[in-house]
Amino acid sequence: MLNKLRFYKYKLNAKTQSLLSNSQIAEILALRFNKSIKDIKVSTLGGGTLGTTYRIDGIKSTPTVLKTYFSGIDYKNILKNECHLLKVTNHNMFCEMLTLPDNESAMIMDYIEKTPGEITPNDILELIETYNSQIIGSFTYSMDDLIHTSLNETSTLENNNLITNTTAIMCKDSIKYLKENLSHIKKVLCHGDLSNKNIIRDCKGNLIIIDWEDVFMGPQDYDYLYWLSFFCNRKYYTKSVFEKCNSSKEIIRGIILVILVIKSALSFYNGSYLTNLITSETRINEILNVLK
Repeated sequence: MLNKLRFYKYKLNAKTQSLLSNSQIAEILALRFNKSIKDIKVSTLGGGTLGTTYRIDGIKSTPTVLKTYFSGIDYKNILKNECHLLKVTNHNMFCEMLTLPDNESAMIMDYIEKTPGEITPNDILELIETYNSQIIGSFTYSMDDLIHTSLNETSTLENNNLITNTTAIMCKDSIKYLKENLSHIKKVLCHGDLSNKNIIRDCKGNLIIIDWEDVFMGPQDYDYLYWLSFFCNRKYYTKSVFEKCNSSKEIIRGIILVILVIKSALSFYNGSYLTNLITSETRINEILNVLK
């Protein structure tokens, strides 16, 4: 989440591997996997905020996905983290790092056909257990960074009339409480962007998490609360669903406000707030009313 906010806020103009043509990608893959270039088919799946993905046929007997990312050492490490986590959380998954022209990096992995099925809060809690004790080498940001950013962006939201002064004060007070007590909270590996679009149910019913670019060490309830913060999960908003957290109500409030403030700021910087169904003010207070 913070990587995307930085991108939109500072209008980053980094070079992406999406500048490679599909034929160039096919040539690189043919050489790497000792295949005939005429047997490799490359089709663009789409561009995300920070890179582009392609479907690749002809490398294996089953389709694969090539994921590119911004150039630069931080982004290269992000892909390495994702490749590692995909393999350790899905033991049968094919996943490798690749070097592209100009020493840029990409990752190739199994293509997973998504099958329909509801994802519940209990599913999320079970998923989090599969990775929250993993250890990786580096991160692009920390919980301290998220807290610092959320405090600054609370002012941004207020100054642009997206939240009231009363809500801004409440947000800052709760986030400062979280900051003061952060050292006493258990830290685990957090996905950082745990949404339904980043969770794929395969044909066997297994849930597989993708897109680990926002991974960091944070409070053990962070990913669960982040997932709950999505508009599509409002149907689960009861006191009992928040009672599944390990933290106190005050810490939960602080974490959820960090998430909601940064999400609101991101929507402000990328312009999506103009078409949101409800305002940031309403969104924040809706969840906090459940937590009373």
